[in-house]
Amino acid sequence: MRTKYLALKLLLTLSLLFSLFFGLIEPTMVQAASAGVGGVNGSTGGATSGTAAGDFQTSDKVAVLGVGFISNPDGILSEVASVEDLEDPFKFSHELEKTMLYISPNKEFDTLFRKSGSGLLGYTTADGVITLYGNNPLYSDSTALSSHDALMVKTLEYADKAQDSKNYFEQVIGKALVSIDPNDPSRNLGGTGGIPVGSTLKKILEQYIVKNGKPDIDSQINQSMILQGYLNLIKERGILKGDEFTNFESQLHSAFKANKLTLLFHTVVGISVKDNRAYTSRDFGFIPSHDAVTWYLDIQKAAKPSDKKIQGLSANREAEAVTHGGASTTAMGAYSPYLENGNLPFSFRTYMRDNYAKTLKPVTTEVGLSGDISVNPFGGWGMQKWSDGKYGNTPAIEAEVHVTVVDKNDKPTGETFTEPVRGWSEQNKNLLGSLNNWIITDGMIVDHGGKSYEIMPDDAARFSLVDKKDSENLNKEKLTIAGAGKDGFISLPTNGANQWEIELGYDAPSPLDLNKYLGGDGVSSVENKYAKSGEASNAKLTLFVKAKEDIPGEPISSSFEVPQWMLSEYWANISPNGSNKSKFSLSLPIQTFDNPRLSPSGMQTFSLVDPASTPWGKSRAKLFNDVPNKDISVYSTSAFFKEAGDLLAVKDNNTVLNTKLAEWVNPFKLFDGKIGTANQGTVEDKSVVKKSSIFSYGVKALSSIYTYSETRWRTSCGENGCSSYPYTWSGAASQSTSTADYGVTVQFKHYTPKDSSVTKKFEPTSGSTNGLYWQTKQFQDSFSVFPEVLMGYADASGNTSVAFTVGEKARAIQPVSYNQAKFINIEVEPTVMGMSTATDSAAKALATRLNSDKDVLYKGSATTNNFEVKGNLEIKNFVLDIGNSALKNSWNPSLQYSTDAINDSYLAEYATKNPETGKWQVTFDADGKFVINGKDFGGQSSKQTVDQMPTTVKYHSLEVRGGKLVGVNGSRDLSSLSQELKDALTRMHISTDDNVFSTFELGGGDKLTEAKIASLAAAVRGSNDIAVGKGWYSEDTTVLVVREYVTLFPIPGFQYADKIPLELTPDLATPIDKNKFFSVGAPLFTKFHLRAGNAEMTADSSTGQGGVKNLPQAIVSNTSVLDTFGTVQ
Repeated sequence: MRTKYLALKLLLTLSLLFSLFFGLIEPTMVQAASAGVGGVNGSTGGATSGTAAGDFQTSDKVAVLGVGFISNPDGILSEVASVEDLEDPFKFSHELEKTMLYISPNKEFDTLFRKSGSGLLGYTTADGVITLYGNNPLYSDSTALSSHDALMVKTLEYADKAQDSKNYFEQVIGKALVSIDPNDPSRNLGGTGGIPVGSTLKKILEQYIVKNGKPDIDSQINQSMILQGYLNLIKERGILKGDEFTNFESQLHSAFKANKLTLLFHTVVGISVKDNRAYTSRDFGFIPSHDAVTWYLDIQKAAKPSDKKIQGLSANREAEAVTHGGASTTAMGAYSPYLENGNLPFSFRTYMRDNYAKTLKPVTTEVGLSGDISVNPFGGWGMQKWSDGKYGNTPAIEAEVHVTVVDKNDKPTGETFTEPVRGWSEQNKNLLGSLNNWIITDGMIVDHGGKSYEIMPDDAARFSLVDKKDSENLNKEKLTIAGAGKDGFISLPTNGANQWEIELGYDAPSPLDLNKYLGGDGVSSVENKYAKSGEASNAKLTLFVKAKEDIPGEPISSSFEVPQWMLSEYWANISPNGSNKSKFSLSLPIQTFDNPRLSPSGMQTFSLVDPASTPWGKSRAKLFNDVPNKDISVYSTSAFFKEAGDLLAVKDNNTVLNTKLAEWVNPFKLFDGKIGTANQGTVEDKSVVKKSSIFSYGVKALSSIYTYSETRWRTSCGENGCSSYPYTWSGAASQSTSTADYGVTVQFKHYTPKDSSVTKKFEPTSGSTNGLYWQTKQFQDSFSVFPEVLMGYADASGNTSVAFTVGEKARAIQPVSYNQAKFINIEVEPTVMGMSTATDSAAKALATRLNSDKDVLYKGSATTNNFEVKGNLEIKNFVLDIGNSALKNSWNPSLQYSTDAINDSYLAEYATKNPETGKWQVTFDADGKFVINGKDFGGQSSKQTVDQMPTTVKYHSLEVRGGKLVGVNGSRDLSSLSQELKDALTRMHISTDDNVFSTFELGGGDKLTEAKIASLAAAVRGSNDIAVGKGWYSEDTTVLVVREYVTLFPIPGFQYADKIPLELTPDLATPIDKNKFFSVGAPLFTKFHLRAGNAEMTADSSTGQGGVKNLPQAIVSNTSVLDTFGTVQ
């Protein structure tokens, strides 16, 4: 049915256009009342052509037509207007000129009008010639009130092109001008060829506006379409904008309905400065003929102040003024007032009198169409009354919405009601015969009884269209009495908009057809149901909808859980099981709903309003499956938003748990201080803390003020009685919002660590090798640390990180200290000087045989033995401690544990402290021996005392994770440590599985379920002991250090006297045969032994151990000092 109605509508429009544009006929004599405009042929001959160069020249051709609608509030311009009425100059106000449009009868004049050097001029007695638009070629120093571009906006296509325009107004005027002479493209307004322009305008008006002197329904349609075309040009070209256009449009429509609207025509004459060029090469000043007559007459009055006839003329009677006002001669152009006015009367008066004042004239029943100025003293303009009239029966249409209320499950509640569609109630009097708006529309919210109801979407919403008198269904494909109607269907809402619409002529029969069928006038193809009775009826349209009462939704409940291992948790959607709607509403101060407007209006972007934060929860508003852009208009004053938000739940220190960050590891606060820092933990004996709150999400319009306007009516009373007139009323629309609410409960889970176990006990150990002694001791004193506990946290963007919190319970550590005394960098240079040295050849041969360059000594020879020694006794003490003294004192306020004291206790095992100097002194027990053939001989001992060198202290920072050492000095590659440090850490039970950190808890709490936390923990801690599927709780510490005390004592040298034994049997027994003296010998080595406490070393040159070379110090022969027959030195 929609297609059928649309086709009928198009056929109607086309038939009207065809009859208008192709039904022009030759002029016929009609009553003057039939049209308000006319024209007679201009005179020929007698035209002045001798205009002097430099004077202003007018021709009998160059002119364009000005045309536009004006309001005629006092009804002066009517079909019965008198001469006195037509003299009223209000219609020529320059203020009214703003909405006049200009059109040329041919291309040549259009070109002259559009030239950049041309312009539109005006004239007033007070101001003289005024440049209204563009340029003024008559007075080049004149300043224009508006630009040339602004004039071009008001200029239509010339007649030949305008007749093909898609704009109805432009088409009609173009056709009228072409009709002056359809075969002559050079047609003009001066009446020098073809039909006078007033006559062609008269034809159109008589054919389609006032048929046979009486308007009918078709003329109303034509008038409405032409008026709308004119308004479209004003708006589309930007001649008027915004409220200025809106007010103008409202003014014309109101005047139209009140029979006080007039279409005004006037001839705009082109004037140029005479030169030796053709007129087509000049720039023109175009001036409305009435203004030009005023200018002309003022010149003549100034030139002839004593001429009573001229002084008595009025420019408001244009034809009479130029007929009796006289002309000027060429010679007069040299004198004032003609000189300064370009001798205008010389050429203007003739062409205005003989041409322009005749070809276009106003016509009424009182002022007939005639070239005789005694009958019609006017010229250069014409007019036509424009009104919708009141003709015969006037059927109207009203519309309502029938609402069936449903519950949240779309089940009817039993409540129904009807509400009129805004602007379509019975009081609005929407007459079918003059209906401008064929679309019945409203929003998806209907108000009733102080409540709001949201219309539910429906792909096939039913509507009925009935005769109010007998309820006949009028929704017929063809409106005949015998035809049967059926209800129509539309989609709710329409095309995704937030409103619905039913278009008459598309979804239902057209208003014109309904008007005729229900007893009004109209096209003949439709039956008149009430033709016999002469009565009429009205139509009623009812749209049937389902709607839900707009009740604020109950808060949707949601529950969340923050695991033990998280300080905070983030969820992207606070309500995963559904969402509530927030709402924005405008309350319009409606009174008439006539031409309703809202500013701002259309698609608008709303901002979201976050809910108030709680100490433990923060949320940001979000839309789910929705957009922030909503259409707000007079038909759609509410907008709904599927709004919720995200949620960041935080174990706030003040309201949830007192879990804080370890300030020595993470010296920062989280979530604006909601989670702070501390250097000690506080026991929280809670497994779950439960918090609940309501989170409310809202919206806010970007505009703080919405202005509603509509056409209202005022009554004005005067001497002649009272009359009503329209005006635009504006007022603020009140805004209101409602929130989408959610009841949120969060359970914050918490793990309370176990109590500390008894500290691990370790037995003392010790060991020694040549030059090294070590020992371990576990002292009775212990100290406590608050462990670091890794926990995760999520930020407001859902990113997960980890931080270390301070453990709730302190963990005791009973350290094992490690001491070693080591002789280091030892270099021993032993020498033996014998008192009896053999020098004969046999002795030398013995040395050679033994590959030695050492002296050969006799047995029993006295010797001086000396050990030159380089090196130190290094005493190192490794002691476990808390590296941060502030934390140590805070955690152990009465602690007696001192690493310095432990160091001193170890040093006391090797040295004594000099009370005078405060330095430690070591007294070494030193002794030396001979080593001959692997046996020790002789030997002397002595005590040697030395002072310490300055003690140094090194620090080795420890990284302990879950009670296991994973890093030292920032490196987690424990294999790269020095062997000495490895030994110390092992013997101190720090790096071993069985260690002093046995009180630390590992693997407690709930099983970890988040791989992200496990991955971050492994990266940060260097350990994989926190893993998915295992208890998450692990105690770490990074505050422990091993202090390595290093004290050096220089090794003293040792010198003493000794004697080589006489008896060195059996290897070196003295031979009986003296010839065998020096036949046997042995290398003589030395052995140097040094001891300090449990530390001792031996430098044995026979083995090369202990920092001494494996070289003999002398050769011992088998000959003694008692066998002194040889040479002895």
